[in-house]
Amino acid sequence: MAYATANNTATAGSDYTAVSGVLTIAAGATSGQVVVPVLGDTLDEPNETFFVNLSGAAGATIADAQALGTITDNDATPALSIGDVSVTEGNSGSVNAVFTVSLAGASAQAITVSYATADNTAMAGSDYTPRSGVLTFPAASTTPLTVAVPVLGDTIDEPNETFSLTLSAPANATLADSQGLATIVDDDAGFLRILELGHGSALRDGPAGAAGHGRGPGPLHRVARSLRLPTRSWWTSRRGDVGTGSGPRVERVAGDLTTVLATSQAEGTGPARSLRLRNSTAFPSSAFVSVRSDSCGTSCDASDTYRIRTYETTASIARFNNAGTQRTVIVLQNTTDETVSAAVTFWSAAGVRISTQTFTLTARQSLSMLSWNVTALVDQQGTITVEHSGRYGALVGKAVSLEPSSGYSFDTPLRTKEP
Repeated sequence: MAYATANNTATAGSDYTAVSGVLTIAAGATSGQVVVPVLGDTLDEPNETFFVNLSGAAGATIADAQALGTITDNDATPALSIGDVSVTEGNSGSVNAVFTVSLAGASAQAITVSYATADNTAMAGSDYTPRSGVLTFPAASTTPLTVAVPVLGDTIDEPNETFSLTLSAPANATLADSQGLATIVDDDAGFLRILELGHGSALRDGPAGAAGHGRGPGPLHRVARSLRLPTRSWWTSRRGDVGTGSGPRVERVAGDLTTVLATSQAEGTGPARSLRLRNSTAFPSSAFVSVRSDSCGTSCDASDTYRIRTYETTASIARFNNAGTQRTVIVLQNTTDETVSAAVTFWSAAGVRISTQTFTLTARQSLSMLSWNVTALVDQQGTITVEHSGRYGALVGKAVSLEPSSGYSFDTPLRTKEP
């Protein structure tokens, strides 16, 4: 009988080699073979099929004249990544921060991915022009694509600033690295003086820098904030005019030296002030703060000083386990005379957020949370972080993992970062 291949979703010449001919089944035999060469490639694509058709049988009838051949794809799904970029801002006009989006592996289908900018310390409209849209990689292409974001020049002396470009909603690909960070490098000379602060650090300085005591923004303090860790800082006047009247003025400062948050909105009274700074980005970042005195006029001099201390208030519990038969109880206590709000976040072993539960604890109040009653935490295990609005060390507690089958329990204490 005669045989011949025919295309279906697979194409002769690129997916397989077309064959045709006559198949002879010897007397007494019950079968014969038609061999069709399948052509290998490295393109990620759906499984494909072709036909083998039979016709013109002699000495027999054809019960089934068509067979379907399936070519199973074995190529990995392409992965998208975006790189970081650094650009010097200039004094006017704009210069592009060019992000490069790379593709590891090719696809037989077009690949699309959405992108959008987001503020960090740089602000859209004043530091850069926001951008969003969709990138398309043609079928079989691995050539990198770029996204140009205009960075706006100025003559303001300011810290280096950052913003991000995030990839989302990929089609026919996965995301290996979904966020790129752009650093805008300041090139303006001036009075700016930046003093670094970290967890547990203490620093003394005057309420103003080269711009004049008490009459300019003074030195900036850069407070480094780790991922998911808020920072709470105290500014305390030591002597002289800084501590009189309304006391020191504490400001959170943007990259262009404008005030984002001032002491009228901050925590604390008298000569002491405090601000709570929370990092809500997906990467470590920095905040800038400055100290002035509302009552400090021309009488301020080098003898007027203040002290600044910084603490990370987020505490952590190294283990919770609701997998198998274990169950975990979270126990927290507010040790202060103030009401404290708290956010308890559960993380998988891979560092992915599973759930966040919020609470308010009045003075000296305790809380017991049965974590297995939260649907998202059923059969989960990992770690816990506890953010709160109180002072450093305001909350104490632990996680108690119970094993009903044996009656044993496992205590894992809540720990704050050591100064």
